[in-house]
Parts: sequence; C-alpha cells; structure tokens
Amino acid sequence: MKIHSRLLTLCIFQPAILRTAAFSIQSPTLQFTSALHSTLSNGGGLSYGGTGSLSYDANISYGGEAGNAVVLKRAASAETEAADRQLQDNMDSLVPSKIQGGALKTWAFQNPDQKRLLVSLTTEEDRGINAQIELCEGPANIPQQLDITIGKGMLRPFKAVIETPGGHSSLFLRNTGPLEYPITAGVGAEIGGVDNIMEDANSDYSSNLLVDSQSLYDSDSTRIMQGGSVHSVKFEPCVQSAKVVLQTDGRPLNARIELINGPNSVRETIDLYTEDGLERPFLTIISTPGSGNTIRIINTASMEFPLTVSLDPFMVDADSEEAL
Repeated sequence: MKIHSRLLTLCIFQPAILRTAAFSIQSPTLQFTSALHSTLSNGGGLSYGGTGSLSYDANISYGGEAGNAVVLKRAASAETEAADRQLQDNMDSLVPSKIQGGALKTWAFQNPDQKRLLVSLTTEEDRGINAQIELCEGPANIPQQLDITIGKGMLRPFKAVIETPGGHSSLFLRNTGPLEYPITAGVGAEIGGVDNIMEDANSDYSSNLLVDSQSLYDSDSTRIMQGGSVHSVKFEPCVQSAKVVLQTDGRPLNARIELINGPNSVRETIDLYTEDGLERPFLTIISTPGSGNTIRIINTASMEFPLTVSLDPFMVDADSEEAL
C-alpha cells in the first residue's frame, strides 16, 4: 500500500514539475533600426557633414579605444550645412604668406565688429609643420595659445577658428621648425555685417562675412570629458576631414588633440590652452586622408576642469559613402 500511494503522489505532481521545468526566462532582444542619410554634396565629389539626427550602420562603430563603432552618417540641418560651407569658403579665401623656419609673424586686427579669426597652415612640399600660435589682447595678455606639430603639412593642413570677443586683437605666429622648413600661413577675420567687410589688396590678411556661431558650434554628438580623461573616435576612409569643437562652462580649457593613423602612430598634435572655454570655444578641421584614422582628445587639466567635446565628419567622399 505504501508503494502504491507513492506512485499515486508522483503521478499527481509530475505534470506540474514538467511545466515548471519547461518554463525559462528569456533575455529581451534589442533591435536597432538603421537609417542612413546622405549629406548634401558640394558638387565636387565631397559633401559637408553636420549635425542633426544620428543614424548608425551595423558595420561602422562609434567609439573610443575599446573599439565600439563610429557615428558616420547624420542628417545635417540646413543651417549647419550653410555654416560649414561658408566656413570652408572663408578658409579658402585666406591670403597666403610664407614664414621661414624660426621666424615670427604678427597680424593686428582693430575692427570692433570682428568676432573671430581664421588660421590655415600648410607647406608647399610635404614637409612637417612645427608652429606656435598666440592670441594677444592687451599688454601681456595671452588668452589663447596653440602648439602645433604635423608630420606632413601638405597632406594634413592645419585649419582652426579662434574666437576674439573683444574685437581688438593681435595674432603671433612663430615657425618653430628649422630654417629649411618654411610654412605657408593664411590668417583672416570674420566680421559681423556686410557693410563692414574690407578688401585691401595690399593687406596680408582677408576679411569675411561672419558665420552663424550657433550653427557652427552646435552638435548632438557632444560628450563631457572630466579632467584627465581620454576620448577617441575612429573614422571610416570616406571621411576626408573631421570637425572638432572643444568648449567649457567658462572655466579654462587645457587639452591635447591627436590624429592617429595606424597602431598608435601620431601624425598630428595640437596642444591647446584657452582662459575661457565658453567665450572662446575652439574649433579645428582635421584632415583624415586614407584609412585607419582616429582622433584622440585628452583633457590635460585636473579633475575640476571638465570640457565638452564634439567630433563630426566635415567633408565626406560621396562615392565611398554610397558603398557603405
């Protein structure tokens, strides 16, 4: 009787045990929708990147040194595209001036309607660029300073935007390379207002129409970097150049920008100091020819001085972009 009662008990509870064993918790499946947007072509096979809604490709990763994946496609707003185009046109209109190795050249700007300066450095031959840029406002007042090192100046020219909210300023540019390595420098001012644009054939700098600041600096790919932190972004070969913007909430800005090509091979280095990263945000356009390009940002300040960084494609090869 005891045996029969045990068998009866197992028959009663066995279906419930089987049902419990058959139940399992499955992890949720995350699905991402890929929406690729092409940027507006400028008619020469290249298109200007901008900001807007982000879209991702499964084969491209955004990321840092951990190798996550890069944001490559974005639907740029019309205002951003117009600002990028005008900035590129202003850069192209800069009057070139040759500076021999070890020489110092100074530009003085006295227009109160001037808002920012544009600086472009390159070489006639594919030699290196070693230069130091100082913005001077008043006696012994240097609110911004740059130290630039580039391996091949013709392949990777230097282009930057320097804000001058005070209007009156002077720019000191020193070629710190040897005598055999001259550089070609272009410096110009952006002035607010068509009536204030001055064209002087005898001047070694040019004046251009002011680009809208909000469209120029705004980006939805911004990231806050604490002092001492590192942020890296890898770009695909179709990205010909990238726009880097560094800002703070009004505190000083100390950072290093590096272009890496290959296994930790640094091709370009920019050491930056700005006394006020809110009034004087820094913007540079870094050429990224070929493949395997990574831009690395290092906040060289202490923990108490965070900065905001945004990295966006500036010029994209439309033909290579369609192949992705």
